[in-house]
Amino acid sequence: MIDPKNMITMYVKYGNSKNFFVTLTNSAWTAINLTGATVLFTVKKNAELSETDPTDSKALLEKTITDFDTPRTNGKFTLTLSPEDTAQIGLWDFSYDFKITWSDQSIYNTDIGVISIGKVSTQRNLYPTS
Repeated sequence: MIDPKNMITMYVKYGNSKNFFVTLTNSAWTAINLTGATVLFTVKKNAELSETDPTDSKALLEKTITDFDTPRTNGKFTLTLSPEDTAQIGLWDFSYDFKITWSDQSIYNTDIGVISIGKVSTQRNLYPTS
């Protein structure tokens, strides 16, 4: 589970899919009510984090999340990364965050976390295929 107040490193194998079960909470550790909300997930290179990129043109990956667990008041949803997503990001450690925007145009930004994309180390097989 990802708690954006205490952002963690998300580990993903390059070219694989992965689901992250996210619970968004505020500074009082109370679940954020996602009723009427849209959540933006963005991954960028650390060196390209900038307040001067209002369109996120330097993003390696962007996801818009509108499908939340029921009830929406529990702040929960699943972030799914596909093999294409992890290949698009590339290998290394990158920064990510979530931005929540409600229909009344109020906004909440989470802390920044790290997403680490790596390849599988072990390549050999005990039972080689012919």
